[in-house]
Amino acid sequence: MNCHKGNLMDEGTPIYGHSRGYRMLSAVALAGALLSITTLVNSSRPLLPYGGAAVAFSVLFLFSWYQAARRSVVMTIREDGFALCDPAVALGMLRFEEIQEIRIYATLDRPKVAFQVREPRTLRCREPWLLRLALFPLWTLRRYQIVLELDRFNDQIMAIKTTALKAGIPVVSELV
Repeated sequence: MNCHKGNLMDEGTPIYGHSRGYRMLSAVALAGALLSITTLVNSSRPLLPYGGAAVAFSVLFLFSWYQAARRSVVMTIREDGFALCDPAVALGMLRFEEIQEIRIYATLDRPKVAFQVREPRTLRCREPWLLRLALFPLWTLRRYQIVLELDRFNDQIMAIKTTALKAGIPVVSELV
Protein backbone atom coordinates (compact mmCIF):
# COMPACT_ATOMS: atom_id res chain seq x y z
CA MET A 1 0.00 0.00 0.00
CA ASN A 2 1.21 3.46 -0.77
CA CYS A 3 1.43 5.80 2.21
CA HIS A 4 0.81 8.86 0.06
CA LYS A 5 -2.70 7.80 -0.95
CA GLY A 6 -4.01 8.34 2.58
CA ASN A 7 -4.49 4.69 3.49
CA LEU A 8 -4.87 4.13 7.20
CA MET A 9 -3.12 1.32 9.00
CA ASP A 10 -5.00 -1.95 9.19
CA GLU A 11 -5.61 -3.65 12.48
CA GLY A 12 -2.57 -5.68 13.48
CA THR A 13 -0.15 -3.87 11.18
CA PRO A 14 3.46 -4.79 11.96
CA ILE A 15 5.77 -1.86 12.69
CA TYR A 16 9.47 -2.56 12.41
CA GLY A 17 12.29 -0.90 14.28
CA HIS A 18 13.03 -2.94 17.38
CA SER A 19 14.63 -5.84 15.52
CA ARG A 20 17.25 -4.16 13.34
CA GLY A 21 20.17 -6.09 14.82
CA TYR A 22 18.50 -9.44 14.35
CA ARG A 23 17.49 -8.57 10.79
CA MET A 24 21.09 -7.66 9.97
CA LEU A 25 22.37 -10.85 11.60
CA SER A 26 19.78 -12.79 9.63
CA ALA A 27 20.97 -11.29 6.33
CA VAL A 28 24.63 -11.98 7.12
CA ALA A 29 23.88 -15.54 8.23
CA LEU A 30 21.88 -16.22 5.06
CA ALA A 31 24.73 -14.91 2.92
CA GLY A 32 27.21 -17.06 4.87
CA ALA A 33 25.04 -20.15 4.49
CA LEU A 34 24.63 -19.63 0.74
CA LEU A 35 28.36 -19.01 0.31
CA SER A 36 29.23 -22.14 2.30
CA ILE A 37 26.80 -24.28 0.32
CA THR A 38 28.10 -22.89 -2.98
CA THR A 39 31.69 -23.55 -1.95
CA LEU A 40 30.77 -27.05 -0.82
CA VAL A 41 28.99 -27.93 -4.07
CA ASN A 42 31.56 -26.43 -6.45
CA SER A 43 34.77 -27.75 -4.94
CA SER A 44 36.51 -30.93 -3.97
CA ARG A 45 37.40 -29.66 -0.50
CA PRO A 46 36.65 -31.67 2.64
CA LEU A 47 32.97 -32.03 3.39
CA LEU A 48 33.09 -31.66 7.17
CA PRO A 49 34.35 -28.07 7.62
CA TYR A 50 32.26 -26.53 4.83
CA GLY A 51 29.21 -28.65 5.57
CA GLY A 52 29.48 -27.74 9.24
CA ALA A 53 29.79 -24.06 8.36
CA ALA A 54 26.73 -24.27 6.10
CA VAL A 55 24.69 -25.94 8.86
CA ALA A 56 25.90 -23.42 11.47
CA PHE A 57 25.05 -20.44 9.26
CA SER A 58 21.65 -21.94 8.46
CA VAL A 59 20.86 -22.43 12.15
CA LEU A 60 22.03 -18.87 12.89
CA PHE A 61 19.83 -17.58 10.07
CA LEU A 62 16.73 -19.38 11.38
CA PHE A 63 17.39 -18.20 14.94
CA SER A 64 17.92 -14.56 13.97
CA TRP A 65 14.93 -14.60 11.59
CA TYR A 66 12.72 -15.94 14.38
CA GLN A 67 14.03 -13.35 16.87
CA ALA A 68 13.50 -10.53 14.37
CA ALA A 69 9.92 -11.65 13.86
CA ARG A 70 9.28 -11.88 17.60
CA ARG A 71 10.78 -8.48 18.35
CA SER A 72 8.97 -6.65 15.59
CA VAL A 73 6.02 -4.79 16.99
CA VAL A 74 2.41 -5.42 16.11
CA MET A 75 0.15 -2.44 16.64
CA THR A 76 -3.60 -2.88 16.93
CA ILE A 77 -5.77 0.06 15.90
CA ARG A 78 -8.95 0.13 17.99
CA GLU A 79 -12.36 1.54 17.11
CA ASP A 80 -11.82 4.78 19.04
CA GLY A 81 -8.72 5.65 17.02
CA PHE A 82 -6.21 4.52 19.63
CA ALA A 83 -3.33 2.22 18.80
CA LEU A 84 -2.57 -0.42 21.44
CA CYS A 85 1.02 -1.55 21.82
CA ASP A 86 3.88 -2.20 24.23
CA PRO A 87 5.52 0.64 26.16
CA ALA A 88 8.69 0.68 24.08
CA VAL A 89 6.81 1.54 20.90
CA ALA A 90 5.84 4.96 22.16
CA LEU A 91 9.44 5.50 23.26
CA GLY A 92 11.28 4.12 20.27
CA MET A 93 9.08 4.34 17.21
CA LEU A 94 7.05 7.52 17.44
CA ARG A 95 8.01 11.15 17.61
CA PHE A 96 6.00 12.80 20.34
CA GLU A 97 4.78 15.45 17.90
CA GLU A 98 2.75 12.69 16.24
CA ILE A 99 0.86 11.73 19.41
CA GLN A 100 -2.33 13.43 20.60
CA GLU A 101 -3.03 11.49 23.80
CA ILE A 102 -1.48 8.56 25.68
CA ARG A 103 -3.35 6.04 27.82
CA ILE A 104 -1.41 3.62 30.02
CA TYR A 105 -3.15 0.40 31.04
CA ALA A 106 -1.51 -1.34 34.00
CA THR A 107 -2.26 -5.06 33.89
CA LEU A 108 -0.99 -7.93 35.99
CA ASP A 109 1.01 -9.61 33.24
CA ARG A 110 2.28 -6.71 31.10
CA PRO A 111 1.40 -3.04 30.78
CA LYS A 112 0.09 -1.68 27.52
CA VAL A 113 0.18 1.81 26.11
CA ALA A 114 -2.55 3.18 23.90
CA PHE A 115 -1.77 6.33 22.00
CA GLN A 116 -3.77 8.39 19.57
CA VAL A 117 -1.74 9.41 16.54
CA ARG A 118 -2.41 12.61 14.60
CA GLU A 119 -1.58 11.10 11.18
CA PRO A 120 -1.69 7.26 11.23
CA ARG A 121 -0.73 7.05 7.54
CA THR A 122 2.77 8.38 8.30
CA LEU A 123 3.49 5.15 10.19
CA ARG A 124 2.70 3.14 7.07
CA CYS A 125 5.82 4.50 5.34
CA ARG A 126 8.13 2.94 7.90
CA GLU A 127 7.66 -0.72 7.14
CA PRO A 128 9.86 -2.31 4.48
CA TRP A 129 7.65 -4.24 2.07
CA LEU A 130 10.26 -6.92 1.34
CA LEU A 131 10.65 -7.74 5.04
CA ARG A 132 6.89 -7.74 5.50
CA LEU A 133 6.60 -10.22 2.63
CA ALA A 134 9.31 -12.42 4.17
CA LEU A 135 7.62 -12.40 7.58
CA PHE A 136 4.08 -12.85 6.23
CA PRO A 137 3.69 -16.48 7.41
CA LEU A 138 4.51 -15.42 10.96
CA TRP A 139 2.13 -12.46 10.87
CA THR A 140 -0.76 -14.64 9.79
CA LEU A 141 -0.28 -16.68 12.96
CA ARG A 142 0.47 -13.79 15.32
CA ARG A 143 -1.44 -10.98 13.68
CA TYR A 144 -3.35 -9.76 16.71
CA GLN A 145 -0.72 -10.44 19.36
CA ILE A 146 1.80 -8.09 20.85
CA VAL A 147 5.10 -9.85 20.33
CA LEU A 148 7.70 -7.45 21.65
CA GLU A 149 9.27 -8.74 24.86
CA LEU A 150 10.42 -6.14 27.36
CA ASP A 151 12.01 -6.28 30.80
CA ARG A 152 11.84 -2.97 32.61
CA PHE A 153 8.20 -1.95 32.30
CA ASN A 154 8.14 0.53 35.18
CA ASP A 155 11.17 2.43 33.87
CA GLN A 156 9.70 2.60 30.39
CA ILE A 157 6.29 3.74 31.60
CA MET A 158 7.87 6.44 33.77
CA ALA A 159 9.99 7.55 30.81
CA ILE A 160 6.88 7.73 28.62
CA LYS A 161 4.98 9.73 31.24
CA THR A 162 7.85 12.13 31.87
CA THR A 163 8.58 12.76 28.21
CA ALA A 164 4.89 13.10 27.32
CA LEU A 165 4.22 15.56 30.12
CA LYS A 166 7.25 17.63 29.10
CA ALA A 167 5.91 17.67 25.53
CA GLY A 168 2.45 18.70 26.73
CA ILE A 169 0.71 15.45 25.78
CA PRO A 170 -2.08 14.39 28.16
CA VAL A 171 -1.43 11.03 29.87
CA VAL A 172 -4.21 8.93 31.40
CA SER A 173 -3.28 5.94 33.59
CA GLU A 174 -5.78 3.15 34.23
CA LEU A 175 -5.58 -0.04 36.26
CA VAL A 176 -7.11 -2.91 34.29
